[in-house]
Amino acid sequence: MNEPGPLASPPSGYIHYKNLFADWHAWDNKPYWLLLLWANLVALWPLAAGIILLWLPYQLYQLAGTPLAVYPGLSLTTSEVVAVGAIIIAASMLVHEWLHGLALLWCGYKPRYGFSKFWLVATVSDGAYLTRQHYLAMSLTPITVMTLAGGLMLPLLPPVVGQLVLVALLLNMAASVGDLMVTIRVYRMPKEALFADDEGIQVFVPASQVKETPVNL
Repeated sequence: MNEPGPLASPPSGYIHYKNLFADWHAWDNKPYWLLLLWANLVALWPLAAGIILLWLPYQLYQLAGTPLAVYPGLSLTTSEVVAVGAIIIAASMLVHEWLHGLALLWCGYKPRYGFSKFWLVATVSDGAYLTRQHYLAMSLTPITVMTLAGGLMLPLLPPVVGQLVLVALLLNMAASVGDLMVTIRVYRMPKEALFADDEGIQVFVPASQVKETPVNL
């Protein structure tokens, strides 16, 4: 891992407390595949929640005959299923990051979109500091909105399309494991903490609160 550059100046009255994932430097000396394996195993938890909240109810709904579905008799060929499924999954990834940005905009920040390792990501503009409440809102918006909206939309879709949307929603829940990990760590920070995306997620706290060297959580 490259050495981090100099951090931006802390807000007035604040000092730099820690990098939110400072303890993850231990992974630098381990094979990358091990990190991927660990991340995928952890992602099984939100995936399991998605199966309970979305997959199981939708299968029961289909057994009931999908009474609310539009064009319930719609069918697709195998190639059409692959193409439509790929489009839906790609669109869900874009919507996920767009919702991060929308949450930032709603909280009063200017969102910035970019790419990290070929993935679209949304973050705040340089020099912006998020409160703990706003960072929690930004982190949880995609999984919350997409799960609720998707769950309400599924009964209205043709079953063949609904199953593809369901797959995209389940993948979104599994992929949200990173957002959930950030949420847990941000929630553990002091209520007055501010956060900035600068060589990772940097945490700043009022200087009056720091009495000793911080311990990584």
